Amino acid sequence: MSSGDYIRYLRALMGGPDFREVSAKSKVPIPILRQIEQRYRPIGDEETLHKLADYYDVPADELIWRHRWSRRALTFFLQDRVADGLPARFELATGEILEGVARWFDLGAFLLETEEGELVVQRHMVERWSEADKPFTPPPPGT
Repeated sequence: MSSGDYIRYLRALMGGPDFREVSAKSKVPIPILRQIEQRYRPIGDEETLHKLADYYDVPADELIWRHRWSRRALTFFLQDRVADGLPARFELATGEILEGVARWFDLGAFLLETEEGELVVQRHMVERWSEADKPFTPPPPGT
């Protein structure tokens, strides 16, 4: 789950405060808050993530490590996996690890063909990903 998806999740857990309230208490400008939650690439720097971590009462490291695992980076990974047909591994927010071949994807989900059959995986549930035989390593900066 990207930092933006996670922050949107945390906001929902707090009862859905609007951006004005979050901005007033976290000192993060409203346009940045919107971009963090709505863009697919990482938005904001470590200082911003620290402010939001304080507001949502979570460790800053939790937001910082997620910042590298953006939905945009997942898109690039899925694009490569679908094109080459090689297996991949996905860690879900539930802790479950799935392995298989990604057959298609869109902005919200992807089809994973596993040994047990086909699964539609919601992208916002994916914590980390890798080639099937490699460890989970953050994507390069800027993806």
